[in-house]
Amino acid sequence: MEKQPQLQRMDPGKQLIVFGHFFNLLVTGEESGGRYFIYEDMVPPGGGPPPHTHPDEELFYIIEGEFEFILNELDKPFRVPPGQLVKIPSMAVHTFKNVGKEMGRTLTLLLPGDLEKYYRAIGKVVSSPDDIPDLSAVPDYQNMDLSQAFSLAPEHKVEFVFPRQEIGIFE
Repeated sequence: MEKQPQLQRMDPGKQLIVFGHFFNLLVTGEESGGRYFIYEDMVPPGGGPPPHTHPDEELFYIIEGEFEFILNELDKPFRVPPGQLVKIPSMAVHTFKNVGKEMGRTLTLLLPGDLEKYYRAIGKVVSSPDDIPDLSAVPDYQNMDLSQAFSLAPEHKVEFVFPRQEIGIFE
C-alpha cells in the first residue's frame, strides 16, 4: 500500500517538511483568528522531535501507526494506539516517536497555535511532490541540518530537553 501523501493539488504554504515529517496544515492560526492551529503530521518510522517544552497546549489524535510518547518523565515512555488522544499541557516536557515500521499519522491541535510560527520558520515549504521525503524510511537525522531549529527555538519559546545518554531514547 502506498503511504506517501498524494497531493491532488498544491495548496501554497499549507504543506511543510519539519524534522523529516510531512505537515499538512488544515487550519492555520490566521484562519482561526489566533485561537488554534490544526495539522496532520505524517511521521516516518523512527521519526519524532527531541524532548521539548513550549507554551502551547497540544492534543495528538493518533490516526494510524505505532507511537510512543513521553510526558514529563523521560525514562517512562508509553504507547498510544490509533484512535486514542494524548493531551500535553502547556510547558510540559514531552516528545513522541513513531516506533512502527511504517509511516504513522496524527491529527494535532495546538492551543492557541503559536507554535505554527516556529514550524514555518524552520520548515521547508512543499512546492512540489518531489519535495516530500520518503516517509517509509527512517529519517537520516545524522545528516539533517537542525541548526536553525535549535537556534530559533528560544525566539519561539521552545526549549529542547536532552535526556541523559543512558536512558536510551531515540537510539
